[in-house]
Amino acid sequence: VIVKVVDVTQKLNRLQLDQTRLQIFEALVGDETGCVILTVRGDQIKAVKAGGAIILRNGKVEMYQGFLRLAIDRWGKIDPIPPEQFQKEVKMEHNLSKIEYELVDPNNHPGIMDDGAKKLKGATSEVQDNEANKNISDNTDEKEIRDI
Repeated sequence: VIVKVVDVTQKLNRLQLDQTRLQIFEALVGDETGCVILTVRGDQIKAVKAGGAIILRNGKVEMYQGFLRLAIDRWGKIDPIPPEQFQKEVKMEHNLSKIEYELVDPNNHPGIMDDGAKKLKGATSEVQDNEANKNISDNTDEKEIRDI
């Protein structure tokens, strides 16, 4: 994915016990469809500059305190590209990291199930009912045969 870096802010800069420095930055990145916050760690920071453009490979979406974050782990890669290769404007109004998400169990909140989930749940109940009726009718047939 090719994105433009809108803004970069430092979130953590701490000296660890082994005397290495832990740095975490958050960069607002996006394209013409929308934007999201990218969490940047370690050597990845060198490639992410405000106003620049980057290629993200093997990214993943993480939830942080109920909000979406894009991250590139050790198997991923961030490569800078010349800004002139990405001339599109970032759609700032569609920031996916500003939407708060909540994990909800649909079994405890039946009002939030969509029609597809209701149909699936109904079909599952129907199959279970048919299996129960089949077992009852199978037992009835065996009893009738024994009586004869």
